[in-house]
Amino acid sequence: RYSRHLVVQAKSGTGKTIAFASAAVSKSCSPPSWSVILAPTRELAMQHEEVVRRMAGWAPAQLEVVLCIGGKAERKAHHARENEAISRLLETQSGVLCATPGRLSAVLATRSYCKFKTKFANQFG
Repeated sequence: RYSRHLVVQAKSGTGKTIAFASAAVSKSCSPPSWSVILAPTRELAMQHEEVVRRMAGWAPAQLEVVLCIGGKAERKAHHARENEAISRLLETQSGVLCATPGRLSAVLATRSYCKFKTKFANQFG
């Protein structure tokens, strides 16, 4: 049996983002299924989200695409919108979450995401 996790390393410009995005969109098109793309920086997470949104437009099913990144204190309003979007993602059970590890960890630390923690642990634990 193959593992469900994959670590990839390649030079710039070789198509890593499109590879992650196509796999995530393809997997998430058959509910109940969602994908998480973790990126080490906000900029990469934003790049992944942009590409996933474009690809989701061609998907046969409606997909929720959520960007979950950390930032400065003035991003509090953005974080509230993120939390709402993550809740929608969990309810629709079909979508892609593009996140940075720190922000995802902060989301998982909140009590309001017990259901998400369980799903995340079951899928990636």
